[in-house]
Amino acid sequence: MNAIGYRDAGLEAALHRAMTLQADDFGITLKETGLGTRFTELIRRVAATSSHKRVVVLIDEYDKPVIDYLADIQKAENNREIFKTLSLSSLSLSQSNRGSPTRALLLGVGFC
Repeated sequence: MNAIGYRDAGLEAALHRAMTLQADDFGITLKETGLGTRFTELIRRVAATSSHKRVVVLIDEYDKPVIDYLADIQKAENNREIFKTLSLSSLSLSQSNRGSPTRALLLGVGFC
């Protein structure tokens, strides 16, 4: 998660930039502007380029932008809501694509 630069740009802007870079890697230009709809568009369009029509999404340390701001509860809650948007988008996408599965795996850093 650190690699996308969420501390400098803010989480939502960093995720938009990361999605644009991923889309560029596949020769795709994203049209959607909302975070959740853009994420869904990216997954669908990448799946369309795959010979198997399947996509696996791995978001490593998804909870880091929340944990890093535990001293700033408002920012932590805002970042949690941003990830909720992405999680709900990927969940609804996987439920609507029974014929061409999309899998999402979110890995947290956790703490004791």
